[in-house]
Amino acid sequence: AAYSDAISMARAGASVCLADLRATVAGDAPTRARSAGVDIRLGTSVVNTRGNLRVQQCALAPYDISTGQSGPQGPWQSVDVVGMSGGWTPSVHLS
Repeated sequence: AAYSDAISMARAGASVCLADLRATVAGDAPTRARSAGVDIRLGTSVVNTRGNLRVQQCALAPYDISTGQSGPQGPWQSVDVVGMSGGWTPSVHLS
């Protein structure tokens, strides 16, 4: 559902970056998402957020799914929303 939601948001005019923990994704979802203007970052994780009363920035990092380890945090990026998929709980996994 993450890819279809990202496509819908991009088609509605949002600037969308999709960080996917997986290094490769089977099927045509990534191709369809890129065609809709979604910036896909494979092998990447959201590792930090910050803001005051709402999320304002997030940071991404390379992620090795075989070891479960994130690499060094990348630069802060301005955001309005951080969506998560795959059974993660933001209050647990982003704290």
